[in-house]
Amino acid sequence: MKQKFCRPLDHLRAASCRWPMAWRQYGLILAGRGQDVPDWPDWCYCPMAAAHAIISGGVDAPYLDSTISALAALAAWRMSKTVYRFDQDLYAALETTRMSRIPREILYRLPQWCVYIESQGWLAKTAGMAGFFCHLEWDVKHERPELRLLLDLAGGTINELVPVPIHLTQDTLTDGLRSMWD
Repeated sequence: MKQKFCRPLDHLRAASCRWPMAWRQYGLILAGRGQDVPDWPDWCYCPMAAAHAIISGGVDAPYLDSTISALAALAAWRMSKTVYRFDQDLYAALETTRMSRIPREILYRLPQWCVYIESQGWLAKTAGMAGFFCHLEWDVKHERPELRLLLDLAGGTINELVPVPIHLTQDTLTDGLRSMWD
């Protein structure tokens, strides 16, 4: 019988099978940080540009953002493999918190490179979401920070994870979403 919290591990296993050399390649990129590859802020595990390079084999070709986002989130999540499930009272308070009230500065204090947050309440029941990965990204092309969410829809596979980038150049998450849509 499957355990309730195995979905993120299933995605990690799928990524390991799909890109068998990815973790070794990430190691090389991380070792070359600031020397062989450009540097990035300390709050970012590794920019998504690395995931693009690994998936493309270094060939400048377009790839789906969802594929690149999945590999980038899983690479960062692989370091801690942390799954968060909130206490019901805390979760109820979070559900009623307006995004416009969350300052962006607090997001630079994530407890790990990437966390997986199990869905509860309306996200699980109405939106059909099992959970989501959450990590910070340094967009090397635009030289800007982003909060990256990767939605794990119930029943979905690694190919069906849905990326949601939020620009952190604005004052609040709501403003960051507007910036991304613009």
